[in-house]
Amino acid sequence: MFFTVLATAGLVVGIGAAVKAVKDEAAFLRVRRRGVEIQADVVDNDASPVGNRNTYFLTPVVRYRLNGRSYTAALCNPNGTPGGVGAGMTILVHPDHPYAPYDRYGGMGTQSRNLLLLFALTVADFAMMLALR
Repeated sequence: MFFTVLATAGLVVGIGAAVKAVKDEAAFLRVRRRGVEIQADVVDNDASPVGNRNTYFLTPVVRYRLNGRSYTAALCNPNGTPGGVGAGMTILVHPDHPYAPYDRYGGMGTQSRNLLLLFALTVADFAMMLALR
């Protein structure tokens, strides 16, 4: 009974994670279709701690100009690779959402990939639980 509850809870979390990953990827595809490709400069790297001690996930922060205004924002689809401060990179920005830049060549971000992997693992766990009943 305990493993049934645990597998079901994992499946619910996995479904929620998959929905978030699909939404993130859909937003990236919308920006690829309707966004503007511009050059930006990496000005910083945001460090977010991850589960392991002394380990950080780095998200490049870029500065760019769009429609005569300057913006500074972190990438929406980071892959964990730090950007060289002062280096240039190509980004995509939707004119209606200028504070949400995407790495032009980034594709699906690491977080979305990991969420889909979590979903696949929870489905496999749930299927194994059903098979062993």
